[in-house]
Amino acid sequence: MYALWRFYSPPDDATGWLGDLLQRIRRPTRSHAEDHKSVMYTLPDVLKHKREAFWRDLAGPRLSEMFASRSAAEAFLDDREPRLRRAAINIVCDYWRPDESFVRCCEESARSDPDFEAREAALRCVTSFYRGSKDARIARFCAEVACDESLPRDLRNAAYANLIRVMGPDPMRSIKIQLPGFRFPEEVDWSFVRSFLS
Repeated sequence: MYALWRFYSPPDDATGWLGDLLQRIRRPTRSHAEDHKSVMYTLPDVLKHKREAFWRDLAGPRLSEMFASRSAAEAFLDDREPRLRRAAINIVCDYWRPDESFVRCCEESARSDPDFEAREAALRCVTSFYRGSKDARIARFCAEVACDESLPRDLRNAAYANLIRVMGPDPMRSIKIQLPGFRFPEEVDWSFVRSFLS
């Protein structure tokens, strides 16, 4: 930018995008560090509000009960309403933080809950707890779900993503599955998945 400035000195009354650019160069209102800091403070807030809106959508008027205490939230795991079970799993996992006994309950939910979205939430909670652990039992469970063609595609896809999470950082697989347009089951590394079933 400085080299350009030395050879081309536009007039002070430049307009349009050039005038805007010149104004920023000549009289910056904020430093780059301040811009970076504001982004760092805003992004977590945006994510927090988005997550809370998701919880509110699931739990409705029962949300305040789930925020009252961990045990109150856990009590909804046995609720007849699937949305409340999903809310309880998500809130304990992301707000209260799961302990081993809750993770065991989520394992059972991931295997047998009649609502497949509740199963997916439970599976995410289990694998969050075991992230990077390379736990053979959890990896095998994720592989079994991913391979089970009787289950919905979204649940199987989630199981594949969660298998990668349990096995630890694998940049190529992690990036590929997060790209828009990832096709399940066509783009799955099935040799990787089946290696946990033997």
